[in-house]
Amino acid sequence: MSTESWNRANPAATASRADRPHGAFDELRFPPLPKTRDDYFSTVARGYDCMRDRRVVIAGLARDIEGVLPLTIDRIERQGSYFRDYRIVIYENDSSDGTRWMLKSWAAQNSRVTVISEDRDDPVNQPSRCLSRASRMAYYRAQCQELIANEFAHYDSVILVDTDLTGGWSYDGMAHTFGCQDWDFVGANGIIYRRRWLLPNAVAQYDAWAFRDDHEFTPLTTKQVNRMRFNRGQSLQPVYSCFGGIGVYQMPAYLAGRYDGSDVEHVTFHQTLHRLGYNRTYLNPNLIAVYGRKYRSLDRYAARLLQLTDYVPAVPTVEWQFGCEPERRAA
Repeated sequence: MSTESWNRANPAATASRADRPHGAFDELRFPPLPKTRDDYFSTVARGYDCMRDRRVVIAGLARDIEGVLPLTIDRIERQGSYFRDYRIVIYENDSSDGTRWMLKSWAAQNSRVTVISEDRDDPVNQPSRCLSRASRMAYYRAQCQELIANEFAHYDSVILVDTDLTGGWSYDGMAHTFGCQDWDFVGANGIIYRRRWLLPNAVAQYDAWAFRDDHEFTPLTTKQVNRMRFNRGQSLQPVYSCFGGIGVYQMPAYLAGRYDGSDVEHVTFHQTLHRLGYNRTYLNPNLIAVYGRKYRSLDRYAARLLQLTDYVPAVPTVEWQFGCEPERRAA
């Protein structure tokens, strides 16, 4: 399929930002490499055809995400609509905002949605690697897995999503995944924007904790993973473990895996898969998931400095992806 044919068949993906439907992904921001463009679009088209014949379960965890949840709901339902049939499983615990109410309302309006809620008095997970956090996450993931095993084991695939992805994920990238063959698990190319000196939109590879690239599942430092670069148009990249905000499993592999708290929950799960022979595990550079922005203390001052370039002829205005400082919620 040519690029022009693909554009005609997928108006939402190629619409201007102002005209893009709610929950759509800005595919134009991430063009494929020129030398692999035709193969990329052919694989994407094949993937959409494959998805129309497959039934999937989309699952995720949620806590205190009321700000992004409406977008996440739109995105999950949009993603599900590309398949023959879909079901949604969300595990929520200990929310102190409107997350639980919003999820229950969603389940009442969409019969495909199942919500598991628990009050556990668990602490909010901090951004640090520790076994207590890993143990909690393993428990949450296992609740979704148990329900899926009991009720939806006859479906074809499972898509795990981080429900707080500010920038969403690429539907074309998901199609590219299903357009590829011979895989048990495919993780996302998870990225986050951050300022680097006066470059406001430098991209860093995210989710270093889940990424392992050797058979011993050796942890990498955050800096090592942040510096990795994957480009749209590349083929699936073999890894031992990754996640990046999205994880796609063939159902037999998903049901075989086991979570435990001895390491990051994705890592222990993928260790199980490899031991059992489900070792076709990849990162897909085309399945882009956007976490949003990592805010840095001097961003606002850098933004003011860059505003001075607005008065310089022939210098384009700099657009900060996801703003230059975090949104302030009402008290």
